[in-house]
Amino acid sequence: MVMKDPKSDKPASSDLARYRQNYLGEQEGVYLYRMLAQAERDSHLAELYRRLAGIEQRHSDLWKGYLTGAGETPPTYIPDCQAPRYRCSTLHRLLDGK
Repeated sequence: MVMKDPKSDKPASSDLARYRQNYLGEQEGVYLYRMLAQAERDSHLAELYRRLAGIEQRHSDLWKGYLTGAGETPPTYIPDCQAPRYRCSTLHRLLDGK
């Protein structure tokens, strides 16, 4: 649900914050699936991961559109393995073949 600020056509600040978080979450998915595709030895699984990355990218593009439509610049995604610790530790194990 999009709530507009009654004084303008711009979404409320709480909605913009949610759009930013959703955008970054989707970007994290893109990054992780791309890394998994790179590390995967099975070509069929690697292709599946690439397709999933593409789906996540389309989701990310939707949130980017909401942000840019509101005159906002989407945040820059920087992979941070400290925040999603369980995901990155799993990813590192997969990349190391363990």
